[in-house]
Amino acid sequence: MTARQNGRMQGDGPTVELLGDLDRPHAWMLLVDGTPQSHVDLDDPLYLEFEYMRRLGHVVDLAGPPGRPLRVLHLGAGGLTLARYVAATRPRSAQLAAEASAEVADLVRRRLPLNQPSRARTPVGRIRVRVADARVLLEHAAPASFDVIVADVFAGAHTPAHLTSAEFTALAARALAPSGTYAVNVGYGPPLAHARASIATIGSVFGHVCVIAEGPVLRGRRFGNLVVVAAGHELPVAELTRRAARDPFPARVVDGDELDRFVAGARPITDAAAAPSPAPPPSVFADRRRPGRARPDTGRQALLSRHRPQQGGIRAMRTFASLDEFIAAKGEDLGHSEWHEITQEQVNAFADATGDHQWIHVDAERAAGGPFGTTIAHGYLTLSLLPVFMTETFRIENLTMGINYGLDRVRFPAPVPVGSKIRARAALTEVRQTERGVLATIRITVEVEGQARAACIADSLSLFVG
Repeated sequence: MTARQNGRMQGDGPTVELLGDLDRPHAWMLLVDGTPQSHVDLDDPLYLEFEYMRRLGHVVDLAGPPGRPLRVLHLGAGGLTLARYVAATRPRSAQLAAEASAEVADLVRRRLPLNQPSRARTPVGRIRVRVADARVLLEHAAPASFDVIVADVFAGAHTPAHLTSAEFTALAARALAPSGTYAVNVGYGPPLAHARASIATIGSVFGHVCVIAEGPVLRGRRFGNLVVVAAGHELPVAELTRRAARDPFPARVVDGDELDRFVAGARPITDAAAAPSPAPPPSVFADRRRPGRARPDTGRQALLSRHRPQQGGIRAMRTFASLDEFIAAKGEDLGHSEWHEITQEQVNAFADATGDHQWIHVDAERAAGGPFGTTIAHGYLTLSLLPVFMTETFRIENLTMGINYGLDRVRFPAPVPVGSKIRARAALTEVRQTERGVLATIRITVEVEGQARAACIADSLSLFVG
């Protein structure tokens, strides 16, 4: 198969698929039985597409001094996204990844190969993959043998029951060094009873716990991912909070008294009463075989609105059949636009239209020696592209009209260098019925390709009339 051919394995085990990313030429999404498991960019291991994976990346970044090698155990290998990230940010880290599915491990080995020297040339700092059950591997792990353990294990859309209990968590704690950090990713939705019990379970083993998640997920308004971080020592909560808030889809960090209130009344899970994590509702996933039926990204439940199994891929805009269906999506991510390159010609034209000819925008020679190293787009030029971004992200059918109603909040956290590419992610944060129609607040986050900080965050108001 060529570099852009999608892959599929189906036998006695799970159905495993690889879908090519339309935006990134050597990036892929791994699906198991139709559930997104990993997104991997072979050209850029620092690129973490899924929001929950970015949060796990923050945890690893703060698990030790920058660049210091760590001993990392990945329970749930998938496409080895986080392992590749650790290898790039912390060279010579010793990493072991457990993958329960031989089909997944085989497809990843063949189609998403690791860029690492042979064992004979470099005996340390390698990523090893073992086909094994996560719990069985932990049972045989030596005490204090890892600095970080990440549990991100799914069988289809569930976390298996035997990996949710206090006994399993105790095995992880035994394998951690005293200064180590434990992180767990699990998908949860309303009414969050299992989520609270899972956090209580981890808290029964570790003395310090915090949770990273988006507000609507924590409030039980929609299905999404919770990243639980635990240790026997103080956690870097302040820095985790700062980093999570700066992500394209900002998340909250809950700890201390607030977390105690969140889990109040929940009892730790034991092996005797363990059950799999709840399944996401069918609407979380895209119907990848019917155009116009894509659903939004909710962390792990991601990207199917961008990828299709046909050769070469077809981008799918999220489509709502009615205004009522759009209203029901309150609290959900709506997807993202295409990438758009910002040219000097655009910037010059905007400068002429607005009279803002400041040298950082229009004088390339002077700007080369300035604070940004090149000319940058006007913030309001970026803002002016919001209508384009939104028309590429979603549409509402059977609508009489939609009116731009203004903006509630606008920030420009980072510059947009001329020549860079930008796109926007959208989330429906508020919906209110008025006499004139439905007033929707849509949080727009404009990303710059290859840049961690958002270029623009704006709450756009639109009035829709059915």
